[in-house]
Amino acid sequence: MRRLYAIALVGCSFEPSAAIDASATPGDGSPVASDAPTICPARYTDKFGGHSYFGTGVMDWAAGKAECEQDIGTLMKIESPEENAELHQRLDDMTVPRVWIGLSDLNDDGIYEWVDGTVPTYVNWDTVPTAANSSCVYLGGSFLGEGGRWYTNDCASNRPAVCECDGP
Repeated sequence: MRRLYAIALVGCSFEPSAAIDASATPGDGSPVASDAPTICPARYTDKFGGHSYFGTGVMDWAAGKAECEQDIGTLMKIESPEENAELHQRLDDMTVPRVWIGLSDLNDDGIYEWVDGTVPTYVNWDTVPTAANSSCVYLGGSFLGEGGRWYTNDCASNRPAVCECDGP
């Protein structure tokens, strides 16, 4: 069942992060940042645009976030119409109706942020959310007529989540 969701995943373009290379040390012996690429855990089997992805089982948003963060991953951050379209297409190909993405207003009611604390520069809302319908965000597929648009929902609702790792 997990593989079904893993196939439905697409890429995202997080900014590259520096890895710590314990073999490269300054004079005091402490690790320094290197340009070595991040190697994603084996469960991130789907690749796109230099990033790796997998889909969780069905769970609430917080559990999906925790599942992604068990290693070096995060809930997916969608930063362009192309990324959104790719994820939407893959969901439709697999008839997965909805998936959690890494956007919520849990830190400040009505202010939506990605799990890394950044405010979206690209959005694809079906209806711009208000404080009255604030919560966690999912991407809806065409299977239920939602056409790749973003919707808010109670964070306790259950659906698969898309996890992303910034590397191969």
